[in-house]
Parts: sequence; structure tokens; C-alpha cells
Amino acid sequence: MFFPHKQTGVQLTYGVDAIQYDPTNKTKLWDFGCLRDQKLHLYKIDGSTIRPKQMATKPYNIKGRKKVLDQLHNDIYIPDTIVYNLDSESAVFNSTSRFDPTISDLVAPTRFESSNRNEVVAHVSGSSSSVLIVSQIAYEAAVLVESLGSNPQLEHFTKLPILTNLTTLDFISPIKQISWARLKDADGKVFPILSVRTVRSVQLMEIHNTKDLSIICHFDSSEYFEGDLSDFAFNRKNNKQFSIMDNDGNLKCFELSNSILTEKGGCTIYDPMELSNYKQSLFVDDKSLFIWCRSSLYHYNFKTMTCIVELTSWSKLLFVEHAEGYLFVLTTKELIVVDSFTFERLFSWKHYLRDHDMSLKLHLYQVDGRFMCFLYSGCHSVVEILQLGFTKSSHQFHLLNDPQYITLESSDSVRSLSVLKIPQENNDSNKSHQLTIFIIFYVNLNNEFAFALFSPTPDLKMEDDEQLEVLPYLSQSELNSRTSKSPLSLSEVNRIFENCLPSFGDVNSVHIIQDYAYALGEYLDSFVKSNNDSRLKCLGKVIPQPKYIDDFEELDSMINQLYFHFENSNLLFDISNTSMLKPIFGPSFQYSMTSVQHFIKCLWTLPPEASKEVSQPFVETCNKITQFVGLNMILVRNIGAEDTIPDLSLESWEDLVSDWDNEYDNSLKTSKQQKINPKKAFTPVQSQIPTINLSQKQKNKNTNSQLSFSQLTQKPHSQTQSQVNSQRASSQSQQAKKRKKRLGGFA
Repeated sequence: MFFPHKQTGVQLTYGVDAIQYDPTNKTKLWDFGCLRDQKLHLYKIDGSTIRPKQMATKPYNIKGRKKVLDQLHNDIYIPDTIVYNLDSESAVFNSTSRFDPTISDLVAPTRFESSNRNEVVAHVSGSSSSVLIVSQIAYEAAVLVESLGSNPQLEHFTKLPILTNLTTLDFISPIKQISWARLKDADGKVFPILSVRTVRSVQLMEIHNTKDLSIICHFDSSEYFEGDLSDFAFNRKNNKQFSIMDNDGNLKCFELSNSILTEKGGCTIYDPMELSNYKQSLFVDDKSLFIWCRSSLYHYNFKTMTCIVELTSWSKLLFVEHAEGYLFVLTTKELIVVDSFTFERLFSWKHYLRDHDMSLKLHLYQVDGRFMCFLYSGCHSVVEILQLGFTKSSHQFHLLNDPQYITLESSDSVRSLSVLKIPQENNDSNKSHQLTIFIIFYVNLNNEFAFALFSPTPDLKMEDDEQLEVLPYLSQSELNSRTSKSPLSLSEVNRIFENCLPSFGDVNSVHIIQDYAYALGEYLDSFVKSNNDSRLKCLGKVIPQPKYIDDFEELDSMINQLYFHFENSNLLFDISNTSMLKPIFGPSFQYSMTSVQHFIKCLWTLPPEASKEVSQPFVETCNKITQFVGLNMILVRNIGAEDTIPDLSLESWEDLVSDWDNEYDNSLKTSKQQKINPKKAFTPVQSQIPTINLSQKQKNKNTNSQLSFSQLTQKPHSQTQSQVNSQRASSQSQQAKKRKKRLGGFA
């Protein structure tokens, strides 16, 4: 059990008036610290958990055989008894640890400062956390039913959120943090700024709607830091300023003016006692900010740095938030409120959560003059809510109600969480009947995005026709190659571990792998000879999967043999004549490499029902084999675009992509000329894949380094096509150079 006490938490003596404390009354301290008459409980609306459907994400790239073997590890839930082994956060285990301390906000909503107050939410997705999805929050009329016991049910007419205008942005490296800020343009209009921090870079993009993004700044850490980045923070008082930290504790502050970065200051914090990569910063005003690690909290004013909090081995620092001149400090033992000007401790609440759970985080949300603190963990789906604030009779911080615990989904361990209140209609006549509804967005450990609705009104549920089917938020290819991981008991973990061990007796894992390779090669050989489009099938439906794969040396040898055997036996498919690929392309061959890769990947992965017959580790292992072999065998090409058929090999796949890019640019010029001539004009089919129009505002040679967008656009005649892919940019600028051949290369 996560919570050892029924009444979890206790008000410590910090911040209470010791003179008024009566030692003879044991409940006096609790009553003084917790005021139970300030209720704002949140109750989950039954049937409100919604995961968006049909939000296509770009499949992650598979580059060579080594990439396949790197992905063969399988994460499973780690029980309480052994979880502390991974909580050291040392630099050695950081890359493989369950909880990466450099990961911060993975979901972030914001509101536009406009007449209609549009709302936008951005979140991270994809199996490798490299996909960013930006969508607009719209509201539609709905009916919520309130159960009144024996009385008839009461219906409430309200509005509920839906996600529209979805746009996917594919990054080269995993995304570690996203955040919003606001800037003013020359006309005084305020527009949101989206920051995206990856392993070694930061992208700043201004957004006017989900289809109109423009890069205003690209920060490459190699110019200022030697290590990977650990944090990015906007100055909330002056959004033109921001700070960046790396894993070694080096901090630098910058100011952005007309797309030009100016360094304002910097310092370094060093923690010899802790090997954690956890280093973060937070601005207080234009001239000072807080910097912290696991054991210390510093105040830095661009000239001097002062250590204001120093923790011992008894407690470690987990998270810090700032609001209205107060610091909310979450440690492994307690939640502390500190005056950010006098550094005086005002309030402290001992939360009794697991003190070795380094995945605990804090999300702060202000509503109705109170501070709602959401404490969540990557180990479980329970979220603790503490409501802090002042009373009219006292100027001291209090806990305004008993701690409340809510659950999002029984199997969803929360990786990142954010809260947004649904705006109410300005209708005074129905004000007494309006419901207060909160949206809790969250991303779990599987990078599945979802949101649930909560309200202070209990016993609410959505009407049957309003309930949506809960689906895992993954692309179709990822659904086929993965199963959602739910928390397992220790006995279940032991059972899976035993299944992963080498089998004894009559079963030999080496022979099983060899038999599987022979059956796979025999089928692929007949498949190549037939060369019939209609015979495209999932390999998992044809070749039975082995139940034991534990000899990775034999597995490596098997993939090598399959690769060399089919190296010169590639399948060529004509885009214009292949009926299975026709839905991907328009009449003018405005095609997308992402769509082709996604389509082919679905063909060669295992079917979803395979996960019910075979254990999770073996399903993912077989998926990597079939995807790798299948993707490297198939080449898709527009034969009608060339007079002769070139001899294409596996190593020339990137060249093929580059050639397609050039053909696509030429098709744009041709379509523009045809648009001028009415006799040759055509109307292209609108794409179903969301893309954006990207305008480049900064002239920087390193700008094209992290983003890659889908080429398929809803505005085929636009000259601002989304081409921000470092691999494609380098291939076009260095066409004269011969590429280095890679084993099983695929991009």
C-alpha cells in the first residue's frame, strides 16, 4: 500500500503560532493547520476519461541492425521491494533508469489572449518520446447526469472539451520538456511561444494557430555546454529571458531580441554528494532566479549566489514551483511553503508518501484564491491534492481541507500532469446551475496521452451517448507492436522473469531461433519470387512466433543471415499501379515518405492478437525482427516519373528519399504554373494528415537540426513547405559526397 496511514499527512510546527498551541490538546495542532470548512473536493465524472482517436504519429526511424537490437529491452513494472535500486539516478544508470530526472513537463495547455480565448494543448507522444502533438481545445454541448439517490436524476447542460486541429511534429531526438510563454509583437499583440527541449537543443516557436508555426530561435547546446541539457525555464515576468542548465550543473541565462540571443549571466552548482542529473532553475524576477539540485537550493542574482536551503541524507529535493511570491518546495518527506523574498518557512506538511520514490512531482494550479497542489508519481496512478491558502482571520498559510486522493486510471502511472479549468458561460441567470469542471491532462509511462474530467459536484456521469470508447493513444503500427503495461504484482513479475529464462529439457532456444529464421526465410523467399502485391500480409499471421528468445548472439546471427540473403532481392512497388498504396497519394503524386513508411510498417508487424498468445517480451522481440526484415526488403518508387528503372539497393534508400524531395519540389513548381494556366489547372485532394506551414525567421546554420515535418500539406501551392530535417538538409547540400554504406540502412 502506498499510504501507511488513514489520515495521511500531518501539519508540522513550522509556520503555526506556537503561543496558541495547547500541548494538552493533541488535536489542536491538526485543527489549527487543517481547516475543514473550506471544501473544494474534486470528484471524477464517470465515463469522462478520453483518449483522442485517429491522431496519426510518425513512426520512429529504424537505422540499421544495431538500432533494432538496442530496442529489444522490455520495461516492466518494478514493485516496491526493488524499486529503490533504480532511484540512485547516477549518471551511469540515467540512460536506462525507469525515471529520467531530466524529464520535466510532457503535457502543457495554454490560452490565447484573444477575443474568443482559444485554448491549445501540447503533449509528447511516440514510443521514443520524439513526437510532439499540438491540438486546439474546443467545447461542445453535453449533458451530465447527477445521481440523487432515490430521487430522480438531475440533468446538467454544460460543455465538454474535444481536441481538434491536430498537428504532429517529429523530432530527431527524444523530447524532455515542453512549456509555454507569451511575447508581444510590434503591434502590442500577445501570442504564445512554445519551447521544446530535447537532449541537446531547444526550439522556440511562435504559434498563432495549430497550422501556423514559425521558429524564432534554435539553441544548440554544443555551443555553450559539453553535456546534455537538464532544464529550460522562461522568465515569467519577462518572457524574452530564459535559462538553460545541463547535467553538470552549469547554468546560462539568455535574452532573446529580434531572434538574436544575448548571454546575460551564468554560474555553476556542484553537488559532490549526489550523482543525480537533476538540475533545475526558476526565475523570480528580471534579475534573480532559484537554482536547485537534489541536496541544495540556491538564489542567484546574476552577480552572487547564495545557498538558502541545504538538505541532508534525511530528505531530498524533488520539485519546486513558484507563485505569487511563494516557493512551493516538494521534498521526499514534506511539502514546504517558503517566502521567496525573506526565505522564511511559512508552512510545512509531512505527506508520508514513499521517501525513496524519486519520481514524485508537483503541479501547482491557482483557483479562487487558493493554491491546489497536485502530487503525482511515476509508480502509481494515485494523485494527492493539497489545497493551501489564507483565511480571513489570519495571514498564515493553512491546509484548507483534508488531503484528497484521486485516481486517473488504475493502470496509468503518471509521467506528467497538467490541470485546466473549463471556462464558464457568462450567463447570470443560470449561474447558480453552472458546474465547475476541471480537465486533468496527463501522459503515462507508455507515452499515452489522455484527459479526465473532475468536478466539485459529486455523483456526476456522462450520458451513455456522450461516453467515448477508451482507446490506447498510439499509432496503429505501435498498437500492433506493443501492449500497454499495467502495474504487476511481485508474483506476476517473477512469472514473467521465469518465462524469460532459458528453457530446459527438450526445448532448446537456439534451435527455436534457427527454426524461426528458416521458416521466415522460406516464406520471404517465396514471397519475393511471386512479387504479387495482393500477397502483402502481416508476417505474424503466417509464421508462428517462438515462445523463447533469450540467445541474443544467435538472434544477431539470424538477422545477419536474413539481411545478406535478401540483400539483392528487394521488392519494387509502383506507386501509380499499386492499389494498396493509392490512398496515400493524391492525383499529382504529392506523396509523403512518412505515410509510406507507416503503411509498410503496419504490413510487417505482428497482429494485435499475438500479444494474447505470447508473452510481452517475445512479441516485441519478434516485432523488431519482422519490421526490420520487411522494411529493408521493400522499396517504393514512382516508375512513371522516370524513363529507366534504376538499380536500387538497400544502402541507397536515403538517396531515394532525397530524389523524391526534389521531385516533390518540382511538382510544386509545375502545379503553380498549371494554376496560372486555367486549362491545365487541377484541384488536389486534401490530405488527411495534419501538417503546418513553417516560416523560417532566424538565419542560423544550425536551425535545421531537430525537426522533421510531414511533406504532405493541406496547402499544396504554398511556398513555405515544412522542410526542417537535418538528414535531408545535409543530403541535399552534400549530394556530391558519397554516402557511407551502412548495414541494413534505413531512414
